[in-house]
Amino acid sequence: MIVIVSPAKTMQVHREVSRTSLPFASYTTRLARQLASYSQEQLKDLMHISDTIAKETKDKFHAFEKDNKGSYAIEAYQGLQFQQLTNHQDKKAFANTHIRIVSALYGLLKPYDVIVPYRLEMQCKLAIDDANNLYTYWKDTLSKEMASLLDKQENPIIIDLASKEYSKVFAKELKEKMITIDFVEVDKDKQKRNSATVKKLRGQMLEYILQHQIFSPEELKEFSYDGFVYAKQASNEKQYTFHKVL
Repeated sequence: MIVIVSPAKTMQVHREVSRTSLPFASYTTRLARQLASYSQEQLKDLMHISDTIAKETKDKFHAFEKDNKGSYAIEAYQGLQFQQLTNHQDKKAFANTHIRIVSALYGLLKPYDVIVPYRLEMQCKLAIDDANNLYTYWKDTLSKEMASLLDKQENPIIIDLASKEYSKVFAKELKEKMITIDFVEVDKDKQKRNSATVKKLRGQMLEYILQHQIFSPEELKEFSYDGFVYAKQASNEKQYTFHKVL
């Protein structure tokens, strides 16, 4: 079982760990070099960001190849999802075997891969090499890597805790092996999905998986948090839905 999660825009990197080699280093380097060549104004227009963030982004890509130290990915990302996690370095081997963070810059990250600060979203309309966007750039490479990872798993299933922006990078045949997790609040006849709540619940489920070292999809049905429980009637083999009745 491989769990995929989205990265976060907010990062805090203390540069406390020496950088290690990454599986898609050549792809990452090409992206970083191209973005480092852009002006602040070009980055602002490309990423639809403010002048301040554009300057910070340019500085990050200029320093990208010079930084010799970074932080573990699972600790560097500071979004709401990652804020739910406690220290799991004692479960490092399990985490690196069963969890992958889908990144527009790094491809597929193990939780304890060492990364440096960056800003790049998968939906960014960046043309590079022969690809007119990042989905085309990464699709074949990440799909082959994921297929290889699944071949080594007792349960060759992908648990999708990522947003659609990131999970759709994989080839169609892999999506057939994917179980999507959905969190829904039910108020009488109305259903709603609150973005912040969903991010928090994804983080809590990831924490649950790490804490209990879960590698079977069936075990996820036992997950509950803040009133959210598995809703059998709303679920199927491709989607596990968790309801909270308001």
